[in-house]
Amino acid sequence: MIINQNFLNLLCCPKRLCHGDLEEIKKDEVYILRCKSCQAEYKIINNIPILLSNIDYSLDINKRYLDQKAVITDYVRKYGVTGKIILECGCGDARLLSDFPEAEIRIGIDTSLIFLQTAKKREPNFFLVCGQFENMPFKDCIADFSVSISLFQNTKTPERAFAEMVRAVKPSGYVALEVNNRLNLIEKWFNINFIKFQRYVGVARGINFFSMKKVCFIGSIQAGIGKRPLFKKVSDRLKRMRSEKAAIKFEKKFENRNHSFVSSDENHLRATIGWLKKAQDATVDGGVSRGWDFIGSGKSNAEGWQPSYPETTGYIIPTMIESAKLLGDKDLLRRAKLMADWELQIMFPDGAVHGGNIAQKSSKAIFDTGQVIRGLLAIYDETKDEKYLKTAQKSARWMLESEYNKEGRWIENNAACVNPHSTTYNTFAIAPLAELGKIINNKELLELGKRVGHFALKMQNSNGWFNGADFSSRPDALLHTIAYTIDGLWDLGEILNEEEFLKAAKRALGGVLSQMDEQGKISGRLNSLWKGDVDWCCLTGIAQIGVTCMKVFKKDKEAKYFEVAKKAKEFLKTCQNNLDDSYGGGKGAVWGSWPISGGYEKYQALDWAAKFFADLLIVFLYSDSKK
Repeated sequence: MIINQNFLNLLCCPKRLCHGDLEEIKKDEVYILRCKSCQAEYKIINNIPILLSNIDYSLDINKRYLDQKAVITDYVRKYGVTGKIILECGCGDARLLSDFPEAEIRIGIDTSLIFLQTAKKREPNFFLVCGQFENMPFKDCIADFSVSISLFQNTKTPERAFAEMVRAVKPSGYVALEVNNRLNLIEKWFNINFIKFQRYVGVARGINFFSMKKVCFIGSIQAGIGKRPLFKKVSDRLKRMRSEKAAIKFEKKFENRNHSFVSSDENHLRATIGWLKKAQDATVDGGVSRGWDFIGSGKSNAEGWQPSYPETTGYIIPTMIESAKLLGDKDLLRRAKLMADWELQIMFPDGAVHGGNIAQKSSKAIFDTGQVIRGLLAIYDETKDEKYLKTAQKSARWMLESEYNKEGRWIENNAACVNPHSTTYNTFAIAPLAELGKIINNKELLELGKRVGHFALKMQNSNGWFNGADFSSRPDALLHTIAYTIDGLWDLGEILNEEEFLKAAKRALGGVLSQMDEQGKISGRLNSLWKGDVDWCCLTGIAQIGVTCMKVFKKDKEAKYFEVAKKAKEFLKTCQNNLDDSYGGGKGAVWGSWPISGGYEKYQALDWAAKFFADLLIVFLYSDSKK
């Protein structure tokens, strides 16, 4: 091989709508790179891959000013480069990379082959690529540092180029750039890509910051928010007040008119999937935005979108695959693969998945890992690519080894927002492991599924109520987590052929359904007597309960389950954003609560709410197609 295999593992097809894996092949006695997905072929010249999204792009030298790098070198080094991967975007002859001998891997990209050839002669161990800054042929999250010097003023689409810098850096990493002094512009780029300022420094002297010719900025997705000046705090508070007024006004209009735009199941599915596409496109990586926020709570950017969420992206993958088949939309398969590849890039080395959205402090989470395994199994089944199955096995091994005392529960490595002793809903996270155990004939995983199921049974009361089926320890529980518990236990029962699990799930399901009214509404929180404690609905939970009812109907053929699932579906149609493309990230959004000012994720449209509503619609569309 001409290209180092470790280097090749970092690269991907530069076409923005592909980003497929590359392989080195020999064609006509010459080694080239070929995309496994779209079959595009790319030259290798002097051991430098030519990965331009436009294959006919000129390789003529791009003459430009190469600035002094001493200031930014010291600036970046403060954050610790030793043993890290550093990527220079628009590297020229890679002089900046030479200033970091302590880095483990040094990668450079530039459109000038002549510059790169010069650098390769001087530094043969550098990983150099001839490619476009605005469409970099790198997988998501490959670098610890993504750096650029004096390039943005010569870039036609600098905002796109900056987004590519962010996409290529790990959530825990840093983006550093030197630009002509455009403070407001950089602030906008940072905000839209969920980057938080760490510090800035002037490269040239001036009377004050605003007179400096060159400024270096550095930021990170996972860094904490630094101390803000008083005027900024006041400004943010006024913005939130205005947003809340707009939300209240919209809610009244929405509730009065939205139900008038209810349509067919297929139209609602197309709207839901269209919204999930927007949620994926709202981030620079392959993940799906956590959701859209009317008010803004520190999670969202100026457009209302929130950072990518590994857990929900994981279980959105099967939804996208099934929708692709139903709707005849091949683009959804491409998107599902991008989601899965992003998950692989951001995992911990032991297979654990990051808990919460990627802007949160890095931590391992059992539940989130189980949901990503769910997605990896779906994409493996679709593509037969072994890398997804192998990663799922590694993640499952980590979960198995983290189990507490072989009791079917976990008291460590739970999400930071939950009570570690209140996680009966982990049945939903373990069902994919049992499925994996069946696929690879692994008795350990099958036995784990049984232990988790039996633990849930121990937590169930005589009336079907599950203790610990909430994110916190309290006498009532959120419908969303109750539904996780029931559906997960049902799936374990079917996968493991455990009749006891199925009966327990149906008993709890009956308790929930006793609270559904004629419209299909269910209170967002239920107590141990199956009585509603709040006057708002959890839309995600209602969709989940509908999905589980259809599973029960499929197995037992009891018509009442079909009817309540249909009732839930029709109610959710009236709650989906059918009315206004200006809010919620656009039409197709599904809100956390109903009314949208309810107690669960107030004024937010959530990617998992959309996912479960889509799943419910899919089940009915498949059911209709078989009639």
